Amino acid sequence: MLSPEVKKIFEKYNGTLPTKIAVQHGINRETLRKAALRNDIEKVGRGIYLLHDAIEDDLFSTQAIYSRGIYSHETALMLYNYGTFSPFKHHMTFPQGYNSKVFKESKIKPTFVSKKYYDLGVTQVDTWFGNPVNVYDRERTVLDMLVSPTALAFTLEEMWRDYLDDDEKDLDMLKKYARLLNREYALEGIDVIGIK
Repeated sequence: MLSPEVKKIFEKYNGTLPTKIAVQHGINRETLRKAALRNDIEKVGRGIYLLHDAIEDDLFSTQAIYSRGIYSHETALMLYNYGTFSPFKHHMTFPQGYNSKVFKESKIKPTFVSKKYYDLGVTQVDTWFGNPVNVYDRERTVLDMLVSPTALAFTLEEMWRDYLDDDEKDLDMLKKYARLLNREYALEGIDVIGIK
């Protein structure tokens, strides 16, 4: 049976507990392994444990496994509720040089960027389960989508509509990122919506 302290940590993360976070809270890996063997909790993936009555927070657990990954592109749009598209794979951005062999059998669609720009615009948002994940901010996400060769036209249309309706948008930051990332071309021709 789980101790009240361990159960409280699980509940803090809405039933999904990655080993890395458990260790940060002073819970031994062996404690989790034994609890899973006793069927007190369920091991749902590499280093991911779940209370029996909980639903796995897939975004939270995936980022715990791929901690260098930052949610971006379509997955970031989904986290900001921009549009209706829901990607089959989690789109994450990693610094160049990250071992890409790990993605062959995963649910990750990776993008690699220069280490110089990897941290630009990183923020945290809560998943639908209330757990924090790292994601690029709205402006970096919009800019990444505008230059993405795989972005669908209807996804971009919905993104623009929802971004422009968002009270938290920052058009000045969008322009700043475009300059820093040498992507000013992505904003050309959209002065009708007040960007220029």
